[in-house]
Amino acid sequence: MAAKNATNGYIRMVSTDTFTTDSPSKMFLPRALSWAGTTGASKCAITDADGVTVCYMSVGAAGGEAVRTKEFYGEARPWKTPITATMSSGMLLIVV
Repeated sequence: MAAKNATNGYIRMVSTDTFTTDSPSKMFLPRALSWAGTTGASKCAITDADGVTVCYMSVGAAGGEAVRTKEFYGEARPWKTPITATMSSGMLLIVV
């Protein structure tokens, strides 16, 4: 598990990486995110500090990509950090 920081407006995460915002409230809501699985059918989940799954994505084939933009979040509450990414393959890119 590696702690990640935002670089140039993005957070890049692979399985079991974590991210904690530096805001005083420790709350975080991404602007968008993209995840691509590299092997067959793959899945990706993000859990917050309370262990709640706040985002789940899956793809059916190698190289499949799942994208979530601001429309996905709607009235969702911000995520309580640290968040942890768990995925069967690939890399998650979060726009902050």
